Amino acid sequence: MRTDNISTAENIKVLREELADFYKNDEFLECKTMGDITKLNLENRLGIKIF
Repeated sequence: MRTDNISTAENIKVLREELADFYKNDEFLECKTMGDITKLNLENRLGIKIF
């Protein structure tokens, strides 16, 4: 899933910036795909490292 192209570059940019601000976590700014964002969001919400 992390390599699938499921969103536009603009949507990824907006979401990663908003989540970085919401969580106060600059790791979101390094996300390149929606899958990367989803993984990091789950890790933040669940408090675990997925892989």
